[in-house]
Parts: sequence; C-alpha cells; structure tokens
Amino acid sequence: MKYLVFALALLSVILAAQQPEPLIQKDIKIQPIVENLEMGEQYWYVQTIKIYYKDTIGFKPISFRRGDPLTSRCTDSTLITFLSKGESLSTYSIRRLSCEIIAYFNLNSYEVRWLKTHLVDKIIIRNIVTDNSYLVYINDTTYLYEVLNKYNSINHK
Repeated sequence: MKYLVFALALLSVILAAQQPEPLIQKDIKIQPIVENLEMGEQYWYVQTIKIYYKDTIGFKPISFRRGDPLTSRCTDSTLITFLSKGESLSTYSIRRLSCEIIAYFNLNSYEVRWLKTHLVDKIIIRNIVTDNSYLVYINDTTYLYEVLNKYNSINHK
C-alpha cells in the first residue's frame, strides 16, 4: 500500500511538471490545465483555465445578525472577458466559494476555438460578488493562442 501511495504521488508530480508555465501579469496568474497527460499526446487538451487574482478594491462589509462586520474578499463567481482587437469572448467561472481567489473556467468548444484563433491582448476580470472589475494588459498576446493550439489536438477542436 505504501508503494502505491508513493507511485501515485510521484505520478502526480510528474504530470504537474508537464503543465504549461503560467502567464503572470502583476497580481494575476493564468494557468491553463492540460487534461489526459498520462495518455498519448493526441489525447491532450485544454478545456479548463485557472485564474488566480486578488480583489483589492474597497470591500463592502457583510454584517452578521449580531451586527459584527466582516470584510470579505471571497467570491463564488467570476466573469472573465478576453479581448482581441475589437472582438471579445466572455465566460463565467465554475461556481465555487474561493477566498484566495481562484476561479476555474470550463471552456466549451466554441470558446476553445475562439481562443485558438485570436491573440488576446487584454482581459477583464470581474468579481461577481463585489462587482469589482480589473483590466489586465497581456504582455504575451500569443500565450493562450499557443498553449491551446499546442495541447488541443485534432480530436479536441
């Protein structure tokens, strides 16, 4: 049993090392997640993008019944808009409470195709709970284009 646990942990580390390097822009980290890394390259695909961000604009206190205010940076939903030379694509994160804030976006086939054919130069991140928005200029406009084209084979267009 110890060897099985060790082998699974080792496999997890190896697979994590094969993920693409994240794109970091100021306080934002964009991490596409490659699926099926344990299988052949023709089965690899990216459908999920994980985004880490900080909601630092003024907080709205939440009051409990006894009146104690709580200042929260937490959210359970984020909207991201990818911008590319006058065109845009918006999608919502998976609903999950996160106080770090980590937002997961499961892309549908249209969204994947759009990102595979557009160079994203800006993104807008909007915390749905606080209604705060952040415009982020992307230095490497080819990042998402290259990652999605590299890891999304013919089987996953």
